[in-house]
Amino acid sequence: MSEAGFTSDYRKWAKGKGYHPSKAEAAAIYALAKDGVPTLAFQYPIIGDICRFHSRKARIVFAGIDALPYNLGNLPE
Repeated sequence: MSEAGFTSDYRKWAKGKGYHPSKAEAAAIYALAKDGVPTLAFQYPIIGDICRFHSRKARIVFAGIDALPYNLGNLPE
């Protein structure tokens, strides 16, 4: 996205939220985002159509975010 496009989108967003849009603020945010290093703390698996899972627990197990049986109740003291 170009800086002009970002500035336009930012100003529309800020006006819609009731903020005072500023070209200078938009340019500063754009520069930070452009020079920043993209990071992602946790990557979620691509699940696709969730209707293929028979239950909520099946989705959680597929995503790998369920507690393993030996981890339940074993808290460090």
